[in-house]
Amino acid sequence: MSKFKVGDKVRIVGNTNMHKFDIGDTVTLEDFTNSKINPYWYCTGSRNDSRHSWYVQEGDMEAIEDAQEFNPVSKPVHYNHGDGIECIAYIKQVLGPEGFVAYCRGNQIKYQHRAMYKGKPVEDLEKAHQYNAWAIETLKEIGE
Repeated sequence: MSKFKVGDKVRIVGNTNMHKFDIGDTVTLEDFTNSKINPYWYCTGSRNDSRHSWYVQEGDMEAIEDAQEFNPVSKPVHYNHGDGIECIAYIKQVLGPEGFVAYCRGNQIKYQHRAMYKGKPVEDLEKAHQYNAWAIETLKEIGE
């Protein structure tokens, strides 16, 4: 019996040679095949601005407590490890408000500049927008 159920969101954590997802991708479990030799899940997910579906072995995925809170723009999975502190919050704390605004503006420039060259233009422009929003939010916090 599987520890997962249809509809669960899971993160890919292992062997990516046999499926179309990368480590760290979040997928939705659609169907389970309990083969005695090779039990696997049929999964769907987004990658490189397109939908993919493929089969993934149960040992190559882990449960996500709240997959909805993660997204590649404002809260990527790979920046949320540890005891609940998010990387962007830590950066803001270390740099202080003015330093954080400068950091956000620099990242906004970076994502706008590379948008058409890295293969994910919509995602990069969304990231530029997110950094702009964080800069504006921080400026409002400090009364600028």
